[in-house]
Amino acid sequence: MTVNVGKQHLAELDENGFTVIGGAVGQDHLAQFEQQIAELVAAQVAALGFRPRHRDPFVDLFTVGGAYTSRLFSLLERLLVLHQISAAIADDFGREGFFEHAGIKVPLVWPDIRADMPGDATRLLPVHQDYKSMQCKTAYRLWIPLRQANEKFGSMCAYVGTHRQGPVPHELGDPLSPQIAPECYRDCERVVFDLPAGDAVLINPLLFHASVPNRSRRTRFTLMIQIQDLATMIDPGRAGFGAFGQATSARQAAEASAGRL
Repeated sequence: MTVNVGKQHLAELDENGFTVIGGAVGQDHLAQFEQQIAELVAAQVAALGFRPRHRDPFVDLFTVGGAYTSRLFSLLERLLVLHQISAAIADDFGREGFFEHAGIKVPLVWPDIRADMPGDATRLLPVHQDYKSMQCKTAYRLWIPLRQANEKFGSMCAYVGTHRQGPVPHELGDPLSPQIAPECYRDCERVVFDLPAGDAVLINPLLFHASVPNRSRRTRFTLMIQIQDLATMIDPGRAGFGAFGQATSARQAAEASAGRL
C-alpha cells in the first residue's frame, strides 16, 4: 500500500503543528510485528524459566529490570520489521513529493520504538518539545501506534499551534523529565489522539506534546520515525537552540546515572 501525504497535510502541519495520516502501516507489517513479539515472549519466558503473572506476558519481560530490560529495549529498536516499515514510508514520502515540498535536500530517516506498560506512571513524559531527537532545523516525526491508541490504551496529547512559539526553555528540575511551564500552553487547545493501529500523526518536533497513560492491561507499542534534513543540521551552540543542547546533555547524563530507558 502507498502512504498518501500531500500539500493538504503540509498545510495542516504548518497551521496546527501536526496532521493525521491514515493507514501509514499496512496490516501485513502490523501482523508481522505482533508475530515477532509473540515469538520473542514465548522464547524468553522459557529461557528465563518463570511463569508470566500478567495477561500480557511482555510486561513480565520488560519488568525484569536492570541490564536485561535495557538490552531488551535497545534491541527491540533493531527489529527488521521496524526498519522495513520505516523504509517503505520513506519511499512513499519520496514518491508523493513530501521531501521536495518540505525542502528536504539530504533526507535522514530512522525508527525508534516506545513501549508503554499498563499502569506505569514512571515513564510518562510531561509536556515537552522533541529537543532530544531534533538534530536538524528541518525535522519532522511520525508517531505511529502499532496497537490502538486512545484514552484507555494510552496515547499522545498535543497542544494545537504551539510549534509557532519556537524552541522554549524547559524546566530541568528533573533532568529525566524536562518540561515546559504550564503558562506557555494554558490557553491552547489540547487534542488527545484516538487512532487505530497503523495510522500516523506527523508532527513538528517543536509542537508541545505529552504522554497519555496506558490504563489497559496490555503493552502499547509506538513506532516513531524521525524525518530530518542533514543539510540543516543544528549547531548545538546556535542562538535559539542552545536550550535544546543543554536539556539533551542534562537528560542523557541523568539517564546514564539512573540506568533508565
